[in-house]
Amino acid sequence: MCAIFGLLDYKGVLRHKKRLALFRALSLAAQVRGTDATGAAWLERGEIHIRKAPKPAQRMRFRFPDEARAVIGHTRMTTQGPAEKNCNNHPFLGSAGKHQFALAHNGVISNEKTLGWKYHFPVTQIETDSYVAVQLLQQQGSLGLQSVSAMAEELEGSFTITILDDRGRICFVKGNNPLSIYHFPEQGIYLYASTPEILNRALRTAGISWNRQAVWVNQGELLRIDCTGEVTRGRFNDSRIQPNWNRCWAPYPMPAADEAYLSVLGRQAEQMGIPAEEIQELYQESYDLLDLKDMIYGGEYP
Repeated sequence: MCAIFGLLDYKGVLRHKKRLALFRALSLAAQVRGTDATGAAWLERGEIHIRKAPKPAQRMRFRFPDEARAVIGHTRMTTQGPAEKNCNNHPFLGSAGKHQFALAHNGVISNEKTLGWKYHFPVTQIETDSYVAVQLLQQQGSLGLQSVSAMAEELEGSFTITILDDRGRICFVKGNNPLSIYHFPEQGIYLYASTPEILNRALRTAGISWNRQAVWVNQGELLRIDCTGEVTRGRFNDSRIQPNWNRCWAPYPMPAADEAYLSVLGRQAEQMGIPAEEIQELYQESYDLLDLKDMIYGGEYP
């Protein structure tokens, strides 16, 4: 139940302070889906730079240079790999051939160990399931849509992935986790986040009311936006994606991913004075996990 978010200012019309403020507004709005860790990646002097820490977005102070016109971010709710060990947090740095990239993932990948054994990936200190997507791309040796498609087709579970490369391109890999993208053609800006609610909240915070267009990306699609704003689309075979885990009713066995999310959500609820047992009961009454999280953090708990 993490969040991905970011921006691409392909015309470079935003002043540096406005770009920083807008990214911060996105990160603050994205806290609704995770406060265990926050991170960002950007391109600076031809190299990918990453800053991340095991703390909520409201405690982060991002400082990227004016030349950084494409920035991706992530807020994390921990399910695998403790956030206190910062290498477990997103985004992750990788290299494919001669090119660097940063990758951020929302969801749960269930076959990361199987893939590690299958391809003999080296053991690393990173314990997060998401990192196997980085290893798959590195094995491909390139960052073209065909390579990204091949990576996505290996993954089982639930995911939506963003990739920033050292040519200033952002690629979206749309699985069955949410993604919302707005294009502001007059300004030459793309903004994205896991949900439209996050985007709209960030726009209100930043005081932005520009005319916008929603950009639709369906499950099984790839969308890449380059540094000039040009859009390229592709597809991948999404047959390994598991059914949407956010809608699992009580008569059926609870998927492992839901169980992990529910356990984490219960611990966070107890820190706010809400018994974990009540969260479990509401889930069994068919409450959506995301709805439960919004209720707890939004002060709407019944």
